[in-house]
Parts: sequence; structure tokens; C-alpha cells
Amino acid sequence: MEKVAFFIDWENFKQDVYAVQKSTGFRVFNFNDPSALVRLFKGFLEPDEKIYRIFFYTSFPFNPTELYKSVTERKTLSEYQINRFKTYFESNEKEMKQFYDENSNFLNKLSYEEHIALRVGDLKINGFNYDGSVIFVQKQVDMILGLDIAHVSYRQLVDKVIIFSKDTDVKPALKSARLTGVETLVGNLEGSHKIPDLLRKHADGIRSRNIQEIFKENYNRLVKINHEKEKLYKKEEKPAIIETSQTEEKKEPAKIIRPARPVNKFKPKNKFKPNQTNLNQTKPNQIKSAESEKINTTAKDEKPKPKKFKKFYPKKKKPAETKVS
Repeated sequence: MEKVAFFIDWENFKQDVYAVQKSTGFRVFNFNDPSALVRLFKGFLEPDEKIYRIFFYTSFPFNPTELYKSVTERKTLSEYQINRFKTYFESNEKEMKQFYDENSNFLNKLSYEEHIALRVGDLKINGFNYDGSVIFVQKQVDMILGLDIAHVSYRQLVDKVIIFSKDTDVKPALKSARLTGVETLVGNLEGSHKIPDLLRKHADGIRSRNIQEIFKENYNRLVKINHEKEKLYKKEEKPAIIETSQTEEKKEPAKIIRPARPVNKFKPKNKFKPNQTNLNQTKPNQIKSAESEKINTTAKDEKPKPKKFKKFYPKKKKPAETKVS
């Protein structure tokens, strides 16, 4: 039996689970259930393999009371930023406490599961959103993951390593594991995000699994529930059918007879258009007045031409002829 070690970057792998649930349309398993997570990772094993350990990398959430103190006591922040955070905290305090309780309980339960080794990093404040919420960043997680892979591979504690992360910062750890002769694989869920080319180059292979096949019972149960809901929805849409006895004769609906529209046989041949005079039906006096109006309008429109004056050049006097005697 070959020993296999799993390395899970939880915040990265969680995004793949979200993507699969959106594509399938079903929440096949509850990823906040520690036993369901262990079952998911066991589905990636081959028949001749067994789990050495499941290294789980994450960080505990911020306690809301500690977060409030750390933000309000910061001297680098302006009064506007602090006031905006206070308004956000007051409106979402219950939700933040609920999120903290759920995540901390989940991680505590996960640490007691079989083959699970919890590796915890640090959460740090990296800024603020426009609405006043805090932007968090995980620290030390990638470094701890790389050290664990190097330790397991150099000591030859396992035969294979499966990494559940699509972050390219894992590339040096994959290189070091391959140098020692350990087979390195990248775990992938069908229908999730694409694996970067850098990880494909420096890994020995990719092992993909389908969540629907791992959790067949849950998936089939959800499909049945969905089909039943669709049937009920279709029944509600159909109109109610009233059953009639055979003796009752079916009455045909009465036909509505509408009167025909009257046809106007005497239609005028020449249709009068607005703002135009029909010269064929006008009187001669009206024709003369119309012609005179046209002449007057044309005369008004035409501008008077300027008169041309001939240039006057004085005649040159001929010099007097002198008679030569």
C-alpha cells in the first residue's frame, strides 16, 4: 500500500467547491461538516493507496471585540475611516459574531477528525472597503505548506503528495518534492477553476474527481426532491378540468353574427389635399386671383437688379495742326 499525504489550502480550495455547486445547481455536501470533508478527500484515493495524513491550512477568524479594539486604537487611521468602520460594525455586529462562532467551532471539530493535522496561520488587516468592512489577508500559510512538503518528501515519509491549491506560490514546494523522487499530483474537482500552467509543468500529474460520484447517495436524493418539486409546480399551472356526465349533451357555443360594414360606392375621384387648390373645380375669377398672387409673390421675392452706369471718359483734344508754308 502506497502512502499518500494531502495538502489543502482551505481558502483556495473553498473557491473550487463554490464553483462546482454553482455549475451543478445542488449543494451536494456540506463543506462545513468535518466528516464530509474527510470523506471527500478519501474519494481521491486509488484502491492500492492509504492516507498518511491530511494537512489542513487555514486561519482562525478575528474575534469581533478584538477587531473593534484593534481598529479604533490605530493611530494611522483617520477619523473618517474609524467612524465609517464603527457604523458598519454597529449594523453587522450580530452577523460577525455568528460567523466567528460557526468558523471557530468548525475548525475545533475538524482538528479531532481522523488523519487531520490542522496548520493555522495569521489573519492581518490589509485595508478597508468603501462600506467600512475590513479586508483580511492570510499570512504564513504558504510558508508553512512549503516547509511541510519539504519535510515529508526529504524524510521519505510518503510515496505520493496531492496538493489542493491553484496558487502558483506552491511551485517551489512541488519542485523540491520531485527532486526527492516523491510523486507530486494536483487535486482537482470537475467543473471547478482552471489549473495554472505553472503547476501543470512542475507536477507529475493531475487527479480529478467528480463530487456527484463521491456523494452518490446525496446527489440522487437531491435529484429526486427536485423532480418532485417540478411535478408539483406543473400540476399547479394546469387549469382545473370539470368532468361532465355522458348523458349531458355538449352544447356548442353560439356563433356571434356581426353586421357587415357598409360599402361606400360613391367615392370622390379627386381627393383634396390640404393647403392645395384644385384648379379644375375653381371658378375663373379665383384662377385669376391665384395667378395674380403668384406673380406678386414672385415679384416680391425677386430683388431689384442694380443699374449699370457707363463709365465716362473725357475725350482727348487733338493737337492743333500747324500748316507749314
